[in-house]
Amino acid sequence: SPARADVFFDSFNEITVSAIGGGSTSSHFASDFRTGSNPTTVTLARFLTINADSAEQQFTVRILKDEAGLPGEDIGAFTTLPKVAGAIPDTEPETVPAVAISPGIGLEADTTYWFDVFPNTDTTEGGFRIPQSEETTVPLEYSVVVTAPPGGGFRLSQDGGASYPVYTGPFGLAYQLEGFTGRSDNSGGDAYAALVNADKPVAYYRFEEAAEAVEAADSSGGTHNSVAVNGVSFGHPGRYGSAAFFASELQSYVNLPFLLDPGSGSPFSIEAWTNSPLFTTGPDAVIVAQKDDGGTGRSILYYTGSGNDQFGSFLKGTQRLGTETITVADNTWYHVVLTYSPADFTLRFYVNGVPLGESILDSHPESSVGGWVIGSHKGNAGQFVNGLIDEVAVYDYRLDDPNGDGNTADSRVTAHYPVPVAADLPPLAISPSGAASVALSFPTATGFTYQVSSTSSLAQGPWIAEGATITGDGQEHAVTVPRDGQSRFYRLTRTPVP
Repeated sequence: SPARADVFFDSFNEITVSAIGGGSTSSHFASDFRTGSNPTTVTLARFLTINADSAEQQFTVRILKDEAGLPGEDIGAFTTLPKVAGAIPDTEPETVPAVAISPGIGLEADTTYWFDVFPNTDTTEGGFRIPQSEETTVPLEYSVVVTAPPGGGFRLSQDGGASYPVYTGPFGLAYQLEGFTGRSDNSGGDAYAALVNADKPVAYYRFEEAAEAVEAADSSGGTHNSVAVNGVSFGHPGRYGSAAFFASELQSYVNLPFLLDPGSGSPFSIEAWTNSPLFTTGPDAVIVAQKDDGGTGRSILYYTGSGNDQFGSFLKGTQRLGTETITVADNTWYHVVLTYSPADFTLRFYVNGVPLGESILDSHPESSVGGWVIGSHKGNAGQFVNGLIDEVAVYDYRLDDPNGDGNTADSRVTAHYPVPVAADLPPLAISPSGAASVALSFPTATGFTYQVSSTSSLAQGPWIAEGATITGDGQEHAVTVPRDGQSRFYRLTRTPVP
């Protein structure tokens, strides 16, 4: 009988399945999971194996709907790409290359499903197995790793789970979390949208579309809806409301119509929220670009990638950065603003409301009347974003000098970066604390108080405080909670000190 685990997550498009356990090469390994409050479409899958010795071994993963506690209707399947030849140590997972699932496997909200994993060839080798746990005599038969985009959230319960030190996670330590970022409180989207629209952008992309959408709407009330969307999934928890998830493996991008000409001799601004698990290790990634048409389009706003880790521009065909730098962290939301002043040919950069200096051009940027792009280079063939993008807005004036008098006293940049709310919180780090408890730890900052709370029902609550309110002091703090054998969901709330 298969081991079972309950999995909760908010909308995601990428799953990573770890198939491990004791059994023959024809064994099936299954585990159930439950979706969160948003429907979603699975479009990318990875597969991890433990000691799958056979060269070119492949596996089939089916997703089935739950019927009375057992796998029922088969709603979709995918086959992994061949694994790399050669054995690996029992304790080291091996990643089989990612496989794109097209057009994707749709999952309903608040619904229980099953993974069913089995080798698709019957060989004398190639079975997958794992040693017995050091903490229990019951072998761990199956482990599921769900990779959610940054800002998304999911929890795993200890229901039926054996313990294994390599695959550790909350509530029983039976499962590994990959890219866990905590559950975000991404409320306040309507208020933020009203603030942006009051400043009259040329175009504004909130990415509030349903998961299966094929078009990104212009939320400014204008007519600049997208003209093409490729490899992008919507409905992910964003900085405000929902966000769009981009992946280089899917060559994700959103093509837009013409918005404005950067070389017209007029001021302009671009702002966006972005979050990536690869800020510190990934390559250059273009957030906003313009295509060639009647002139040369450029990567107007981009992230410079590993080794530099700054937000900048490639206008005039050269990397343009501010004179100040910041330390960028993975899995963190950043509010990025670029403004251009034609009076002095100056680009100005702001991150999280803070000015990061300027870059002075020798003349106006190149002129182009081409369409615009979110998430990739202008040719849609490289420098793809890996992660989330939210709340992209383009203005035909300087957001840091709306009346154009050269005085930034009326800047709207800071107003568009309000006091951080829970979506900016660091994840709760989860670790065992004795045989019957789990420690939830997190860094704190001065000027805030912190409270951990929990509930047994995300849909109904109530949320109950765990431990005392903690005053931030720049140090890491922890709250210890019991492992009582039941599924519980935890959140961290941060409140500014008056």
